[in-house]
Amino acid sequence: IIASYGRSGSTMLFNNIAKSLLPGKIFNKNLSFFIKSGIWSSFDKHKCSSKILYKTHFNYTFLKKNYLIDDHTKIIYIISKPTDTIYSTYTKASTSDNDWFNRHLANANIPQNHSINDLLNRDILNIEKRIFDFNNYKNILTIKYEDLWESENKISNFLNRRIFLEKYIKRDASLSDNKI
Repeated sequence: IIASYGRSGSTMLFNNIAKSLLPGKIFNKNLSFFIKSGIWSSFDKHKCSSKILYKTHFNYTFLKKNYLIDDHTKIIYIISKPTDTIYSTYTKASTSDNDWFNRHLANANIPQNHSINDLLNRDILNIEKRIFDFNNYKNILTIKYEDLWESENKISNFLNRRIFLEKYIKRDASLSDNKI
């Protein structure tokens, strides 16, 4: 599972690992899609299959409580500077269709009763809680987005498979480069 609190590089990491494991085949196994669509109810006894790569913004407690993972499930948890994540989310929400922000919150199992401006006033993405929540899990590799390109071997060793990352990609939305 590739997990993150969103806007932290999880889609990019998911795509890179998927390309490395299955050259020529790209698919997005977003857990929230499976659960909301009803496909999940008949899917692998409600647990993530070890043969499928998933991407999620669900926190560890949700995954464990709903029997989506067990102690053998490998999780790569990618995080980024919280200010960059908030800025990226704010920028994306401000420049996307009106429903993007609510879909983003729903994909992270966060109530959709927030406005975009709430991002600037409090931790509605529950970033702090999510970081500490994943500390309870044993079979996890936590990678900072900023260190991702120096972590290719570490990820390969964790997965017991060689993976290749694309050339470094500078974040489009980084608070260190911009001001709100």
